Amino acid sequence: MSNWNRVKVLGRGSHGTVFLAVPISAPFDFVALKVVSVEYAYSLMIEETILLNFNGCPEIIQRVGSGICFEGDSLDTVTYNLALEYAAGGSLTDLIRRREKLPEVEVKEYLKMILRGLCCIHERGYVHGDIKPDNILVFLDDIGKVKLKIADFGLSKKCDEFEEVMISTNAKPRFRGTPKYMSPESILFGKINTSLDIWSLGCILIEMISGKPSCESNGFTSRHSR
Repeated sequence: MSNWNRVKVLGRGSHGTVFLAVPISAPFDFVALKVVSVEYAYSLMIEETILLNFNGCPEIIQRVGSGICFEGDSLDTVTYNLALEYAAGGSLTDLIRRREKLPEVEVKEYLKMILRGLCCIHERGYVHGDIKPDNILVFLDDIGKVKLKIADFGLSKKCDEFEEVMISTNAKPRFRGTPKYMSPESILFGKINTSLDIWSLGCILIEMISGKPSCESNGFTSRHSR
């Protein structure tokens, strides 16, 4: 049995599903529940381990709980469940689409929030590796004020785990992350470090101000993001 009652599907990935769910013990506290088959549990457990390093950081999504669940009529299906804070406001992508582009005063506030989150990540020796509006979640307080939190640490690593890898001119680039938010050196040479997250933040800044991804005015990145 599961410790959470699933309400509806929020999204699906190649190996798992994200549900809106409520804990059985607290039926009014919504969570985002990541569910994967047990054979894919390792990557989700790694993400959970990384998240534990950021307990208490207000600009990073917080882990609520986790566990193994036996499902199906005969309880023959085994899944791994990771419960996270639920962002009722969706993602920064949703916010930009609803508003088309954001006022400068709001952009400054949101930029500060994301920077504080990145500072926490980098100070604790990690690179996020996939900073983009889809991975910045929107939380709303009782009066509708926006709070942003960084999420999705599936591609994150310790800084010292990254190496600069030269990619052969005849080889297809091996992307870690989303190409249109990646720096040219990370695409061409596999150079992944904390500066990649800062480059990605610059792309987000342009998108918040203009309402359009920065790659639409960057020929290099747009060619490599197709």
